[in-house]
Amino acid sequence: MNHFYPYSLPYDEVLWDFSRWIPDLVVINLGTNDFHLGPPPEEEFIRAYLELIGTVRDNYPDVPIICMISAMFDPSEEKTAPSGPYRSGVIMEQYMNDLLSEAEKMGITSLYLFRTPNRMRELGYGANYHPGKAQHQADGEALADFIRTLMGW
Repeated sequence: MNHFYPYSLPYDEVLWDFSRWIPDLVVINLGTNDFHLGPPPEEEFIRAYLELIGTVRDNYPDVPIICMISAMFDPSEEKTAPSGPYRSGVIMEQYMNDLLSEAEKMGITSLYLFRTPNRMRELGYGANYHPGKAQHQADGEALADFIRTLMGW
């Protein structure tokens, strides 16, 4: 994402003008594909994520940033990688908590963690075990509630 973030559109050469519009907050929901073949190295994952947060913060110094953990990270689900079984939801939670600790040490403020509730077994799956429409609706409602509380709206 660090490569694509500065551009208006992916694979476009036009840089986005971050001064033209300032959002009220930024939501980042990344990491799912990084765990596809097993957990990525934590240091590398956190370094790249912090680099993106730093870039967002450079463009929007006073805007809160919400880092999301997708519903696809189910702490109860065991997956298998070439290196062996793992629970991506448990590992991602640890990575994100470590990320927030590192960010705090670096003086990065107004950074929040939000985990979407995983109800896919109850609400149904979309294609290839991705969230379906009902899970996306639940994610949006939960995130909206979190944002309303955070922002006092």
